[in-house]
Amino acid sequence: MHDVAPAAVEAMVDRFSGALRGSGGSLDVWLPRADGVVHVTPVGMAEHPGVAFDVDRLRQGAWVAEVVYRPLETELLRRARARGLPTLDGGGMAVGQAAESLRLITGLEPDTDRMHAHFDQLVTEG
Repeated sequence: MHDVAPAAVEAMVDRFSGALRGSGGSLDVWLPRADGVVHVTPVGMAEHPGVAFDVDRLRQGAWVAEVVYRPLETELLRRARARGLPTLDGGGMAVGQAAESLRLITGLEPDTDRMHAHFDQLVTEG
C-alpha cells in the first residue's frame, strides 16, 4: 500500500492485521513488482485531472483497477489499456457502493443486476 502520508499507510496496515504492506514511501520501487494496482485517490476525476502514478512503471501483465467513475474512462485507464494491461473502471464500485448503502439504510436486498444494467444505460446515454 502506498500513500503520501506515512501515518495513513501505517493505520491501514494495522487495520488489516498485517495483510497489507506499506511501500516504505517509494512507489517507484514497487510498481514494477506489483501484480496489479487498485487506484483509490481522486486524481483522474473530472475535477482533478491527471494520473496518480506512471503506468509505464508497471510490468507487462499487471492489471489496473480504478474507483473513479466520473469519468469512467480516466487517463490512467487509457494509458493502461494502451499498454495492453487488463483494466477495471470505477462503474462497478459506484453501483456496489449504492447497493450497499441501500441495503444498510433500508434493510432490503437490492437488485444489483438491475442496478448495473441501469448504470450502464445511463453511461451509454450520457
